[in-house]
This record gives sequence, C-alpha cells and structure tokens, in this order.
Amino acid sequence: MNLWKRLNALLTPEKSKQPPPPPTLPDDEPEISVPELTVEQLQTALASFTPPLVIDVREPYEWRLVHLPAAMKSVCIFQ
Repeated sequence: MNLWKRLNALLTPEKSKQPPPPPTLPDDEPEISVPELTVEQLQTALASFTPPLVIDVREPYEWRLVHLPAAMKSVCIFQ
C-alpha cells in the first residue's frame, strides 16, 4: 500500500462505524459543578489571610495582554 492510500485510510472515517455515544455519569455519581466568582469575590478572597491558588488557563497571547499578579500561568506539554 502506498503512502497516499495509507494516509487516506487513516484520515477517512469508516462509513460502517457509528459515532460513540456521549459519556454518561453513573446514577450514584453527582454531576461536578464549578462555582463562579464575581470580580469582587475574587478580590476579597485574594486579600484574605489564606488566598486561593489561581491558575490562569488562557492562551499565552491572552496572558500577555492582561493577568492577575497572583495568578500562576498554566503550561501544557503534549508529547
């Protein structure tokens, strides 16, 4: 099989395969929710005796535009 056919076979989905069903949670496992904070609530929390760890997960260009001084920049390395 030549390279073109191999690449085409890898990149072309099989017509007979059905897409996987969406993941579902077991009945006994509650759904995870992430609380949202207002700017004022975050400022109060950061000024407290035990401030929270803030991890900024935005894109690098967004970090360069503006970020909180107390925030840590996240770094993802894919291998």
